[in-house]
Amino acid sequence: MSAPSTGSLTETLSKLGRPIVIVSHRRSGTHLTLDTLRLNFPETRGWKWPTRPQRDLYTVVEHLTQGNEPIDRLLRRAGRAQRPLFKAHSDPGLPALQQSHPELHAWLYQHADWVYVYRDVRRVMCSLHLYMRRFSPDALKPLAEFIRQEDHGRNRITAWRQHVEGWLDAPDARVIPIAFESLINDRVHTIRRLGNHLRLQPMPDEPRLPAKLRSRFHSRVQRVLTVRPQATTTVGRSDGLQPVDWRQELTPDDLAWIDQQIGPLPQRLEQLQSPSVNV
Repeated sequence: MSAPSTGSLTETLSKLGRPIVIVSHRRSGTHLTLDTLRLNFPETRGWKWPTRPQRDLYTVVEHLTQGNEPIDRLLRRAGRAQRPLFKAHSDPGLPALQQSHPELHAWLYQHADWVYVYRDVRRVMCSLHLYMRRFSPDALKPLAEFIRQEDHGRNRITAWRQHVEGWLDAPDARVIPIAFESLINDRVHTIRRLGNHLRLQPMPDEPRLPAKLRSRFHSRVQRVLTVRPQATTTVGRSDGLQPVDWRQELTPDDLAWIDQQIGPLPQRLEQLQSPSVNV
């Protein structure tokens, strides 16, 4: 697939509003964050044609580097919202995007507001363990072995820590860290923090979370019939299985090993969530 000309890409980008990039390690709450923004801040609400997938409501940064669709088409869909939403799980700096589309990369880093959502690493590993069962024999191992497996030369816990720390310390991105749990348990304060960071006024109603999809059928109905579905999540467990419970699967030695890998990061994250911290 040929890349768009510099002129056409420049023109497309000039028509887009100030973007919002939601970043996370895999299985950490990216979709909950996307949907919470869409429900509480009208400027972030795009739309999709009936029967089109929910991913038309946001742009996946990794898809921009894979060439599955023309980049101009993806970005025109992004323009359906005043503040277009982008989603990424990539390493800090988005190196693949910088290599494949340097102009788009420069535009994001010049104009975007960045939200980094993170989750308790033990729950992240349980969710990732289940998710990967569909395609990787590595995930057929017990959780205690799974978390020690190498991920690009590091164990999975260290990889998680480096991803979180890398984005918190990213020099070129204005990043606000948001705890997955705070979206559920401390909505009022979290929506206020997001609004201040994004320079947006939330809806005057009680902060909302997306309604939980009851089944795959419910998800398909939303995809077929609605132009602004509440939820963009994918419904369904792997082969009917539930995630394992880390409290039952991990021993005290396992938990001590996890603490050793992540160091003081939890304390740093807790401080960043404090109401006294202005982000």
